[in-house]
Amino acid sequence: MSTNLEAELRAQLTTAMKAKDTRTSNLVRMINTKIMERRTAKGFSGTIDDALILDVIATYKKSMEKARADYVTAGERAKDQLDELDFEVAWCSKFLPTQMTEAELRDAVAKAVGELPQKDPKMAGRVIGAIKKQFGDRADAQLVKKLADELAAKGILIRTRSMRGVAEEAPGAYKDVDLVAEATEQAGLARRVAFLRPKVCIKG
Repeated sequence: MSTNLEAELRAQLTTAMKAKDTRTSNLVRMINTKIMERRTAKGFSGTIDDALILDVIATYKKSMEKARADYVTAGERAKDQLDELDFEVAWCSKFLPTQMTEAELRDAVAKAVGELPQKDPKMAGRVIGAIKKQFGDRADAQLVKKLADELAAKGILIRTRSMRGVAEEAPGAYKDVDLVAEATEQAGLARRVAFLRPKVCIKG
């Protein structure tokens, strides 16, 4: 029994072949090959459903994004390869949930850190688990780990009785302080004389 996504992939392949759209037809064939690899993998006893197909597409998208990062360093010589990778990433994205922005993830990570025991040695792993449980595939696990590691490297710990308090103090809740200071100085209201870095924030 075919799934909705299997039927959609077949329809896209047929349309692409009729239109002589080789980029799309080759990509759909590649995705179908990856699905078949899952189906015939040793020990696989599940069913090919829409969730598995989405996972195949998401995995393929990540591999193309990684390849793209490698090609970027080649400059103009890799222009054709980059165009092809951009096409494939965009095609895959149409099937997948809209990804959270870095600002959204940064706020979510700050909240998740606030729920952890102080100086938790497994902070990054626990944060990734909490974020993925809450937001699923909308959250990029690698970016979550990067943001959690940044907080740990800066020695930032959050202790709170209420996640509402964390949300109110998250960076995204405020205007960019550098822009505010620059506008104030340009308006002649004040003059910047020092740059201060906060060590502790206590919300009373």
